[in-house]
Amino acid sequence: GGAVVRNRIRRRLKVIARDLTPALPIGTDILIGVRPEAATASSDELRAALISCLRRARLLSEMPA
Repeated sequence: GGAVVRNRIRRRLKVIARDLTPALPIGTDILIGVRPEAATASSDELRAALISCLRRARLLSEMPA
């Protein structure tokens, strides 16, 4: 999408990642690549996808609240 769409997704993911930060190991850096489908995903879907990716990377063991 255009810059507006990209920035909207970036802001939504930034909030989700900030909420998950306490559950990550100290000093962890993450880089998030986004597909076009993210533009129509709900915040709950984005959160579930990010949690799934962090679990596959073995950076997150339990579901954060």
